[in-house]
Formats: sequence, structure tokens, C-alpha cells
Amino acid sequence: MTISEITAFLAVIECGSFSKAAEMLFITQPALSRRIQSLENEIGYRLFERNKGFRNANITVQGSAFINIAEKMRELLSETEKIRTMDSSKSLRINCIGSVNSVIMPPVYKKFIEKNQGVRLSISAQHSDRGYEYVSKDWTDIGFIATDMYFKNVETRPFYKEKMVLLTNHNTSVKSAHPSCLNPQKEILYMWSSEYTMWHTYWFKTTDKPIARIDGIMVLDSLISTEGAWAVVPLSVAEKVSESSNVSIYEMDDGPSDRIIYYIVRPGKRNKLADDFLDSARDVISKKPYITLLS
Repeated sequence: MTISEITAFLAVIECGSFSKAAEMLFITQPALSRRIQSLENEIGYRLFERNKGFRNANITVQGSAFINIAEKMRELLSETEKIRTMDSSKSLRINCIGSVNSVIMPPVYKKFIEKNQGVRLSISAQHSDRGYEYVSKDWTDIGFIATDMYFKNVETRPFYKEKMVLLTNHNTSVKSAHPSCLNPQKEILYMWSSEYTMWHTYWFKTTDKPIARIDGIMVLDSLISTEGAWAVVPLSVAEKVSESSNVSIYEMDDGPSDRIIYYIVRPGKRNKLADDFLDSARDVISKKPYITLLS
């Protein structure tokens, strides 16, 4: 099914006859007929009744039902063609874990776009393992992840680190910011990285049932308002939540190690736009006192 076949069908519908449709498309009537027949062969049913001379556009019941589909297909095929002709030198594909994408990166995206007029950004949010897959298969140019792992055709480099802190509802009474003093049944649990998972397994039983297990930070500001609720989060996330919720932030005793964010690229593949993006990220992140740049 091609865009020329879909266009031929819709032209016949619009003009009411094959001859007028052929004139509108600047092709011969036999050429138009071949396009229609090719489309019919592919979809498996006739779109028009075949009258003598094949001139009149007497649409079948199936043809009438196909009109809306054809209009949608024309739009989709047109978008597909636009993607094929995109200038890859003026686009940058970025993949981030969710918390970095929503908390750290927004001002970076803004700065990069302002410095690189005409460059298109394609941004997606995935877990770390999916980020590795995207870079490995060249589906994205650069990724930002929280778990360092070996993956074929991917180079991992530490980018920045930040403290993990205890976040609680403002009215929650905290005797000590030590994991042994926290009620596991009031926890809002997010496994930030493999290192964090090991720390959590050391201090809390696998049979403990947290108040909620979350897969992203969007609901954190609502859940933290629950009486007695607490969560261990990166300081950047805690600062973000504090903008919209009445919370308290504590440095922890025997807390998890700093969370390290890595950037991942394909080895040996130089990408100037990716380098420019890293420069924009460094410029923004260097102004945050709670984050330490590593490269």
C-alpha cells in the first residue's frame, strides 16, 4: 500500500469519476486504474463496481467503509515520508530515566534548544536497561541512566552524583534519620538503582510491605502527604517535591551511597550535537550546589 495508491482512491472519491481524477493527478486513466487495482489486490476487496469502460466511480459498500481508513492512511504515510527525508545531522535523540528527565533535564533542554536553533530534539523516558538497548541498537544518540551495566556496543561514563536523603511529610515525627528508626509500612518505595536496591535489602526485610511501590516520581508529591509517610530519594527529587508539598528533608545516617547518573553512547561514534548537549547539561547542573559533576 503506497501513498500514490491511497491518493488515487481518494481522488476518485473527490472527483466522482476516474477520468476527472486522472486529470487532477496529471496521470493517464489506465495508470489511475492500475493504482486502484493494486490497492484492491492488497486489501482483498473491491472498492468500485466495474462498469463498462471503467469510467464511473460507483463505490462499493466496502469502498465507502474504506474512505475514513484511507484518509488516516494518507496522513500516516505522509508522516512516514517526512521521517525518511529528515536531516539526521539536525536532530538529536535523547533517552533518560524518568526522574532525570522530569527533574534535571527540563532547563537543559531549554538551554540546548536556545543555543541550537533549528535542531529537533526527540526525547524519551525509559528505565536504565531499556536505555542501554536504545543506544545499542542506535535508536537514540545519548542516554542517561542510573545503573552501570555491561552492554555490547555501549560505552558508559559517570556524569554526576547527588546525595540520597530522607523525605517525609512535614507533620511526620522523625526520631532519627537512620534506617533502623523508620517504619517500613509507611515507606513509599522506589528502587533508584542497583546500589540502592542492595542498601534497601540490607536494612529492610523483603517481607516488609511499603505503603506504596512506585515506578515514577509523578505521584510522590501526593503520596508523601499521607500521615507518617516517608521515602528515600535523590536530593534533586526532594527539592522538586518541596516546591508543591509541605515536606521535611533530612540527611541520613547510614544512608545509601550517592546516586550516580551515567551517560551512555555508542563507542567510536562522534556526535557533535550530543557533545553540545552535554555542555549545556554541565552548565545547568554546575549551578546546583547539591550535585557534583563527574565528567
